[in-house]
Amino acid sequence: MYHDSRYRIERETLIIPGLTRSYRFLQLADSHMSPDSPLDTAEMREKAAKHRDIWMQHGNGVPQEENFEAFVALAEQEQVDLAVLCGDMTDFPSVGTADEGAKRYARFSRYLYVPGNHEQGIRFPEMFAAATNGHPALQAVDLGELIVVGVDNGCHTVSDEVMDTLEQLVHGDKPVILVHHIPVDCDTLHPAAVDYWQDVTYFLFGLSGDGENIDRYNRLVREEHTQLCAVLAGHLHFDHIDRFENGVTQYVAAPCLAGYGRLIEIKGE
Repeated sequence: MYHDSRYRIERETLIIPGLTRSYRFLQLADSHMSPDSPLDTAEMREKAAKHRDIWMQHGNGVPQEENFEAFVALAEQEQVDLAVLCGDMTDFPSVGTADEGAKRYARFSRYLYVPGNHEQGIRFPEMFAAATNGHPALQAVDLGELIVVGVDNGCHTVSDEVMDTLEQLVHGDKPVILVHHIPVDCDTLHPAAVDYWQDVTYFLFGLSGDGENIDRYNRLVREEHTQLCAVLAGHLHFDHIDRFENGVTQYVAAPCLAGYGRLIEIKGE
């Protein structure tokens, strides 16, 4: 895979003081798989076929499912501790796509998956229960020395309950890595998003939607002296790395459908 020009594997290092061992994450986003599932209606299966063709034109020439399987093999080869799936792994919400997605995610030895705007897990929680431990709105994976928290922000909304829990975790006693689909707007990311998408209202979290919790979320990511160490996202279909004023790094992943994945080594000083 490393010698295949259709794939691009980035490597990054994240330093979290105090860790006694290193951790390896594989970050993926936006594979937009559109499987032909017998659980779906004929109309949905026809939709899936059309979407497969559309995304093939925007990808690396490899079918979406084959790209995903290649990264499953990479994760095993690299012995990653966690595959972090940052949303839009499937292309639309349906019983069949959600079921096929959950089966594929389970091929990783351990994973955290947050639904994206194409999947809308908080609107269809029953579809995504199998892939999110029954809680698509917020999940937490405790790795012993650090916690990885997944929040579904794909609909540009976050509930009071999610915000309350997230604030407790970020102000807790373990380092936290936050995973969501839509990246948080910031001064360094905004111009790149405008250049790629022109109108970025729907592409950066905090620029659309209403409610106090959107502001709470953005303030929390930027707050000083918390346990938050990094944010992992997707959605934009290009890769970018930003650092907020408080030192927290945001890693935005380019799409898996284009053969992109990011390996992040997390270690103490």
